[in-house]
Amino acid sequence: MMKSPFARIFSALIAGAAVGALFGAERIGTLALSDIAAPFGTLFIRLLRMCATPTIFFSLIVAAASTPPSSLGRIGLKTVALYALTGLLAGGVSLALGNFVSFDAVLPETSSAAAEISELRPVSLKDTLLNAIPLNPFEALASENILQVIFFAVIFGIALSFQRESESEIRKAKAETLFRFCSGVSEIMFILIRCIMLYAPIGVFALAVDAFGKNGADALAPLSKFVGTAYGAFIFQIIVVYGLLLKLAGRNVADFFARSRDVMLTAFVTRSSGAALPVALETAEEKLNIPENIASFSLPLGATVNMNGVTIQQCLSVFFIAAVSGVSLDIGQQATVLSVILPASVGTAGIPGGSVIMLLAVLESIGLSPVPGSAAATAYALLLGIDALLDMGQTCLNVTGDLVCAAVVAKTETAKDEKP
Repeated sequence: MMKSPFARIFSALIAGAAVGALFGAERIGTLALSDIAAPFGTLFIRLLRMCATPTIFFSLIVAAASTPPSSLGRIGLKTVALYALTGLLAGGVSLALGNFVSFDAVLPETSSAAAEISELRPVSLKDTLLNAIPLNPFEALASENILQVIFFAVIFGIALSFQRESESEIRKAKAETLFRFCSGVSEIMFILIRCIMLYAPIGVFALAVDAFGKNGADALAPLSKFVGTAYGAFIFQIIVVYGLLLKLAGRNVADFFARSRDVMLTAFVTRSSGAALPVALETAEEKLNIPENIASFSLPLGATVNMNGVTIQQCLSVFFIAAVSGVSLDIGQQATVLSVILPASVGTAGIPGGSVIMLLAVLESIGLSPVPGSAAATAYALLLGIDALLDMGQTCLNVTGDLVCAAVVAKTETAKDEKP
């Protein structure tokens, strides 16, 4: 029995593709096999959508409230600013690639009873910024307005963080109670997602049978291009963006990456920033000459908030799903996508299946929700099947970015001779 979730889900995708392509059109009674499988895939998507909004809301509150304002001194501000800068650059790279690379394989709907994708929401950059502020936070939660949910969760978490450090013991106690409540709900959502992901192989198998039963091998046509584009973006971010930052910090780029290879390999293999953190801390201090006070602050923080790989993968995933659905994204929609991904990646960091949940939220923000039976649902199922494969590259990128940003901050903070 396969223990790896990646092995189970990927195997389910391959098996579903084979069954769908070979027997999807075969009829059992009055229904084709693909139509019989479709409801099991629909169930999986509905379960994921059920968890999307509350997961992002409560996990973002906890993330924002977990960083004490007093810790954000000079080093903290520099670190956060660098993480934000590299995140924006990662978003810019992925948006550029999304506009440049054509996945150009429109897939038909995958169910005879398919619902139509809701019309894409045309938005301008000005509207994106203004509409991020909810008039009624509870209405935003109920209507799944993800951008407004993110905005309110972040400012609520920041306010809660200040309250947790209040000099008044009564206020501090109330804040701690509220924080524990939000943290508890967040943990419960994690448990629900873990349980849903146990059903993932069945859901992916059913979605693949439905998809390949209607589309055959054509469903795989754009997928290899997507994987190549994503890894190309990962490599560009490491070599060009991170390399430039290291150059500006006076570091030898090739030597830096050579000294960091154990960390990068650990992150790639384990697909966990947390698992790579002890190796990263040792490497930062022993091999990269980064002061302990900077490494011990920047690296754990980066493992939570520095998600360049997630930003790239999610942005390209939206372009992929839009392309196979036969729609194009205007500049306002692309801005909305980026404005949702950057903060939401913090809220879903480290959650099993977190990127799957986040992608649903991003698609919902522009009206491209993967309605069961639609081409978007087919594309979503294909990406789900290779999510772990992409996760290896994005985790390696995230952890490498943590080390780079720590090295840059160290250069600005100390005159110590940092031998390249």
